Amino acid sequence: MSLGERKKIILRAVVDDYIEHAEPVGSRTLAEKLDLGLSSATLRNEMSELESMGYLEQPHTSAGRIPSNKGYRLYVDELMEPHRITAEEAESIERALHGRLREIDRMIADVARLLVNLTSYAVYAGTVRPEGIRFKKADIIPMEGGSCVVVAVFSANVVKNTVLVHPPEVGVEELARLTAALNARLREYGADKIVVAVALEIARDTGVSPEFVTAVVGFIHDAAAAHDRSAVYVDGATHIFDHPEFHDIFKARKLVEYLMSDNARLPAPEERGRVKIIIGTENVSEELRDSSVVAATYELGDGMRGLIGVVGPTRMKYSDVASRLGFFTRRLNSLFAKDSGDERKEQK
Repeated sequence: MSLGERKKIILRAVVDDYIEHAEPVGSRTLAEKLDLGLSSATLRNEMSELESMGYLEQPHTSAGRIPSNKGYRLYVDELMEPHRITAEEAESIERALHGRLREIDRMIADVARLLVNLTSYAVYAGTVRPEGIRFKKADIIPMEGGSCVVVAVFSANVVKNTVLVHPPEVGVEELARLTAALNARLREYGADKIVVAVALEIARDTGVSPEFVTAVVGFIHDAAAAHDRSAVYVDGATHIFDHPEFHDIFKARKLVEYLMSDNARLPAPEERGRVKIIIGTENVSEELRDSSVVAATYELGDGMRGLIGVVGPTRMKYSDVASRLGFFTRRLNSLFAKDSGDERKEQK
């Protein structure tokens, strides 16, 4: 059943007031705010109907109403007014972004911190890497003192290197033979296929020390596996305690600990360039179901995407957060696209 225009106006007013004050909204409050020419009794009946339709809830018998997850969803999809970025906000975002294009990790932390300051919610930021990068080739470069540099190249332009000490009997010829075997045997392998059994096969075929081959293959495996695990930076988690919905310390601590854990499954929208709003029980993770998440991704180049998400109570200022996040991602897309273009010009 679709809502009439009057009910939509009332629902929007309830959500706006509750977001602002964190208190259940009564009919008298609405009568003062809305210029609809309706009495408190009429508004009370309309709110009662919105409650029966699942858009509002009444926490206590004598209290006013608060939005439900369903009410927030309709508000986000159809009713909220777009927030305009102020000139000061735009300038502060620009300052944080320029000059960071070649320092992605530092830039991610700066972006998260700035968004925390602008929203007063918890923010997570990081990178979404291509699923299952693949080994392309290796190079083993001999050094003095019985050591060597192992350089491993993967898909998505990922390059890792390390220094290993090899046994005395492993010389330049053995290192060359091992390099050729690695490139032939491991090409297009992901971390799941680069295992000890393969290392032992390569050692047997090349006659190179199994311990040394296992060390080399182990490095390649760990480099691939570490890259597949996208790093996520979290800032402002303690802001969770600032909101009345989380005055229950156990409830708040549970959410904060989840956000800070390495195993947190934080939403990363698949649809690039669009801000996604996930309200309460729409979240997949049980720990986030008393919260809302506003998230977006942006292009970093080389098959990688950046990720920004804001976590707060369902009584979130959705329009403000979505507008700021949208501005962030549009500017980041533009800046990274420009940076990639500059790099291509330099290569020419």
